[in-house]
Amino acid sequence: MTIIRVDPPKLRQAGRAFKEIAATARRLAHDALRATERVPSYEGEFGPRVRSGGAEVYAEHVVLARLAEEAADFLLRKADEFEAVDEAGQAALASLGMQLHQWSQAFETLLGTGSPATPASYESRELSLEDFEAMTEDERIAWVRALNQQRGNS
Repeated sequence: MTIIRVDPPKLRQAGRAFKEIAATARRLAHDALRATERVPSYEGEFGPRVRSGGAEVYAEHVVLARLAEEAADFLLRKADEFEAVDEAGQAALASLGMQLHQWSQAFETLLGTGSPATPASYESRELSLEDFEAMTEDERIAWVRALNQQRGNS
């Protein structure tokens, strides 16, 4: 199985670097256009050629800036997505750990190897369905044991 290790801070760092490249490319595009747009014409040819070259440099750098910006946005979005998945995974593992711990305690109580659950104040009387559903697993086990002892079934 292939393991992919992703470091969201490094993705963000690369995204910021691409943002800087985009800003530099835009600045250079505008500088090239400004430097060439008012070039005087000598014998009718020099000025138009220089202005045309300046417009080409401008267009190429604007495209480069847009691509760098798209790459930056992609990397920053992926960093956010990886962190969100990681946080969700950690939350799910924590929840699973709590559930396993509760099951372990319930099994210990059932087997008589763990400490008995703290009896609930209502353990020896009849319960409504709402009361029973509000009980924890340990409280339900203690209630059933108390009920069995009360009726002589232990």
